[in-house]
Amino acid sequence: MACLFLFCLFQSSYAQQWTFDSKTLQAYKLTLNLQTEEALQLIPHPQTPQEHYVTSLAHTFELLITEDGEKFTEYESMYQKRLDRKIKTASPEEFFLQAETHLHWMFVYLKFGHEFDAAINLRQAYYVVKD
Repeated sequence: MACLFLFCLFQSSYAQQWTFDSKTLQAYKLTLNLQTEEALQLIPHPQTPQEHYVTSLAHTFELLITEDGEKFTEYESMYQKRLDRKIKTASPEEFFLQAETHLHWMFVYLKFGHEFDAAINLRQAYYVVKD
């Protein structure tokens, strides 16, 4: 629980430096209030790094709270697509998104008992930040 608290604290401090449009900001606030369904409805098809970040955060919180195995499978495929999407520039926002997404899924994998996958995601987040 302490790790999750520190994770949320770190996230909100950096995410506040991002420029969110009004819809994404509203979704972000809903996510932090654990109203993930409402947040995900606001961003049905994320396009920007900020929208992908909020969507990933909402998926993470939802999985950590509900422990829903069906949603785990669905969201895991979305996670893979998020990492595999084609980007034109390697902006700081994209690097932050990649690192945060790996950290989000590190916690999800730990929650669902996939320790090896969690370790790999922690390692990948480290290398993204290092690069």
